[in-house]
Amino acid sequence: MKKRFAALLLCLLISAPQPVRALDLEVVTADGYSDMDFGILESGSESSSARNSTMRQVRLIVTNPTGRPYTISQLIPENPKNELGMPCPVDAMTYYVTILRGEGTVRVPNRAPVEQGEKEIFISRIQGDAAEILITYELRVPLGQSAGKYRTLFSYRLKS
Repeated sequence: MKKRFAALLLCLLISAPQPVRALDLEVVTADGYSDMDFGILESGSESSSARNSTMRQVRLIVTNPTGRPYTISQLIPENPKNELGMPCPVDAMTYYVTILRGEGTVRVPNRAPVEQGEKEIFISRIQGDAAEILITYELRVPLGQSAGKYRTLFSYRLKS
């Protein structure tokens, strides 16, 4: 009886479903918040030395035990706004992407304006290797734009 029980238990353990291996995306911001806080910025002016631009960076770390290729997209619902709800012009925020670890194709290697909505920013190699990328954002408050504390929401999508 004990031998049958032990054999049955061994069969159950061998045939038990294996844990699902899945893609994982870790988003690391400098300040640890889920929104992008650009801080207090002054309106741009030719004669002023006030700070009218700032940069923020986000690291994306992909773990991929599946070995399948993947893409990363960024989703930005709206342009940064100050505390009064005044949005920045579309061309006031720019960004670029660099690879820190791994290989793949960067869709935005040079500084470009941030577009609202979803934008593909990285494509992995066909082997789907793990990767770490750095996204650098710059917000410049143009001449005549209201000063204030500017922020916006960002999210990222990992698809295989």
